[in-house]
Parts: sequence; C-alpha cells; structure tokens
Amino acid sequence: MSPTENSLPNLTEPLTVVAIVVTYNGKKWLDKCLGSLLHGDIKIRTIVVDNGSTDGSQAYIQENYPEVEFVQSEENLGFGKANNIGLEKAKLMKADYVFLLNQDAWISPDCVPKLIEAQRQSPEYGILSPIQYNGDGSDLDFKFHRFLGGASGLLMDLLSTDRSLKDIYDIPFVNEAMWLISKKALQDLIGFDQIFDHYGEDDDMIARAVSLGYRIGVCPHAAGWHDRPQMEAVRFRNDCVNWLYTRDLVYLMTKPRPFASTRMGLAFYCLKRLIADLLRSNRLRQCRSILFVQVSLWWKLNQRWSKIRDALALRKPVS
Repeated sequence: MSPTENSLPNLTEPLTVVAIVVTYNGKKWLDKCLGSLLHGDIKIRTIVVDNGSTDGSQAYIQENYPEVEFVQSEENLGFGKANNIGLEKAKLMKADYVFLLNQDAWISPDCVPKLIEAQRQSPEYGILSPIQYNGDGSDLDFKFHRFLGGASGLLMDLLSTDRSLKDIYDIPFVNEAMWLISKKALQDLIGFDQIFDHYGEDDDMIARAVSLGYRIGVCPHAAGWHDRPQMEAVRFRNDCVNWLYTRDLVYLMTKPRPFASTRMGLAFYCLKRLIADLLRSNRLRQCRSILFVQVSLWWKLNQRWSKIRDALALRKPVS
C-alpha cells in the first residue's frame, strides 16, 4: 500500500503528520531513519534540522531525499533548540501530530499509524512512544528497559505468553528517541525549554506535560529501533559530556515546578546522578571540578528561582 493521508483505520478526514529529525554527523543512519518515515503506511512530511554536521550529511540528504524539508544551522544548537525550529515549522504546516525521531533510530511502517490510532481513542495522552528495541532488535533498548519499571505492568505483560496487551500503558517517563505529540499537547507545551543544551530537555517536557494534566504512555503494538551503544557508561565517556550532563540536570532540578513533589523527585534524581558522577571519577581534581560545577550552578539558578518567586508574589491578587 502506498503512503496516503487516509490510510488509518476508521479515518474519515485527512491528517497532517510531521516528523522532525535533528542530525549531527549521523550520515550512517540516514537511510534507515529517513527511509522508515518516508516509506511508512501513511504520508509523513519530514523536516530535518542539521546541527552543523561535518560528515557530508547535508549533501547526502539533499541529493537522496529531496522531498525532505532541510534546515541548516550554522552551529550546533543542541537537541532542544534544533527541535524547536522543526516544531515551529510543523505549527505553520498545521500539523495534527508531530513525531520526533532521533537520527540513530527508525520505526516500523505501521508505527506512527498505530500511535495515532491509540491517541485518538485516548486523547488524554499528550505524548506516546512505541516499544524501543536496540539496533539489532535482539533486546529492548537499555534505557527504555530501565523506564519500564514504572509502566503499570507492561514489562510483565510483554514477558507473559498468556496475557493480552493493552493499547496503551501509563509510564512516568520515556526517553525522547521516538515521541508522538498531539496537536493540543504541542500547543500547550509550546516546545522544549531552550535552557537545556544537550540533556534534560525530555525530562523537563514530560514534567510540564504531566503538570498540565496530560498522561504519558507506551504503545506495545508499535515498534522502533534505537541504534546506540547498549551500556550506561557511554554517558561518562569524557569530561565534556559529563559536564554537560550534570549541568543540565542542575538546570532541571532548580527550574520552578507547579508541584513540590515533582521538584523533590527531580532533586532526588539529580543527587543520585551527582553521586554516580563522583564515584565514576578516578581523579580527585575531576571530582572537585564536577562538584564545583554542580554547587555553583545550583546557587546561581536558585537565585534565579528566588527572583521568579518574588515576581510571582508581587503579582498575586489580594484576597
């Protein structure tokens, strides 16, 4: 079946579905990633925002995928800011759904239709993810597997041979490797907070979605693959990545939240990450450097938070 805008079950009106892929030196994945979007069961308009690749990705996309809307950034904007460029274009296209896909990931032909059908039946879900496998499909993606512990029985149902799978399972958090976002949720969330350069932007968007009353879910009947090293230690492969990660976690923790419980949960998570960073650091100097970055950013951002609280207090209506 050739991709059309009316190939969803029980769909009487056409939908505009826009996919956004942020690329940075990811040429080796382009055929699988973009091919899965362009040759799926429904028509998906695809936007690629390149973050200044140096591996020839730009020329390869323009030569082999002329139907893709290509946006070139002169610098590496980071994941959130680059995605926001695509999200703004998707709004101009009047997208009914936006699908965010990592450059090192790809999906099955029926993945997006199944996610859309599930969301249409349960519109309270603002963000949905398919099951995320590793690159060769031999197991679940390691990070996705870690989050399944909070997914209301999904892991047990997947392992069981005598249980039928539900259409959607609630989950507190799912990593942004492949997200379907509804039009209403996108309007309410606006986009990623640009304070986050490389890490934490998906944590922040999930927290904001939940605070607005949206539910987060995983659809077990939809599938995607994420081709990244299947070990958590890669996050700490060098001091630069370590610094970016710990810095953006502090941003995440010190950002004002509507509910104190959310803030405390983030604080506990960031404290665990700080301890893990220090334990992984073999040099005392590196330990001191990480701790200094954490404490200094915590101090600066708490000052920022105090100013915001004071401003809000001044605007509070008198009863």
